[in-house]
Amino acid sequence: MVILKFMHVVLSYIKRKAYLMKIILLVAAATALGLGYLFMRTNERIEYEKVIIMDDKVDATRKAIHQIANDAKAEGERLVQEFNTEITFAYGKDKLAIRKDLEDFVNEVERETPLSLLIYKYTKGKYFNVKNANNDPFVITVKYMIEEKDGSKTMKSEKKVTADWSTNCISPFARTLIQERDEAGGDGHFAKGLTIDAIESTISGDKAIGIWHFLDVPEAYAWHSDIENMKEINIELLLDLYKKYNVDLRVLEGFEFIQAIPINPAVDLSGEELFTYKSTLNTDALILYYYYNFNFIDQLSVYVDFKTELHNYDVKIASLIHESNSQKKSYVLVLYMLIIVVISTANALSANAMNVSDAIDKK
Repeated sequence: MVILKFMHVVLSYIKRKAYLMKIILLVAAATALGLGYLFMRTNERIEYEKVIIMDDKVDATRKAIHQIANDAKAEGERLVQEFNTEITFAYGKDKLAIRKDLEDFVNEVERETPLSLLIYKYTKGKYFNVKNANNDPFVITVKYMIEEKDGSKTMKSEKKVTADWSTNCISPFARTLIQERDEAGGDGHFAKGLTIDAIESTISGDKAIGIWHFLDVPEAYAWHSDIENMKEINIELLLDLYKKYNVDLRVLEGFEFIQAIPINPAVDLSGEELFTYKSTLNTDALILYYYYNFNFIDQLSVYVDFKTELHNYDVKIASLIHESNSQKKSYVLVLYMLIIVVISTANALSANAMNVSDAIDKK
């Protein structure tokens, strides 16, 4: 009877301990699940707020780009007006002289003329706010021609980059757009798929602002291949890429925004109209386009308000990331503590069970 009573006591003890273990495990599991749910909801909130802030930063960047572009174009138009005034002063009514000099300039005849000197004056050493090769102007010359084939006539044009004094790709010779794409500076543009369209689309008027990317992107940057393989670009597509990489301003580092400012768009400097009264193309018209360009990241050093606004968005995003990481660390720490409690309890119960078993053996 004594032995049976003892066995009953032992079994009751073990059952109580097992029940206690279940309670501890249930509490641990419930705590882990509860914290996990809270962590998930907090993370969802943080991600939602982060997306809103990123969208706001994209909007602010768009606004800044357009404002800087407007300022650059206004400055370029002012310079073109000054240039035309000086051309008039230099040549007066001598149309034959300006015609000869214009033809020589477009056809790359190396001759010092009032026209070539003025183009030099308005390109060499001219910069929009920031004195580097990403914020200086160049000139595009355009010659039109009519090509007849199989009884049909097609309008063709030859466009060349000239008067480009950028240290990145300085050359004494004019470059066709293909040469600009493939050979400027040695290896040409980094994003070769953007080069020709940047000029063609701004001269045609399809785009108010052209965008190209001359400088190399470090291979360590995640967006290296995205930019290198770009075939189409506009401000919205650029902002999509910017957002894809968490509105990291480094994505925009090498992009140059270019705007065509025609020097007498309908009538060339010598008075030749681009189209006759019957809207027929006049191939004698030699049109020049002044490109006044800028790099957005460089311009932020001048547009301090925009720079501060974008920085404030970065601070908010960094704060949310810090909050998310802190939540994650806290959750992991609690999980570790729960695991330690469960293991310690299990070991204690196991030790007690072994002691009870030894006591039974002795009886």
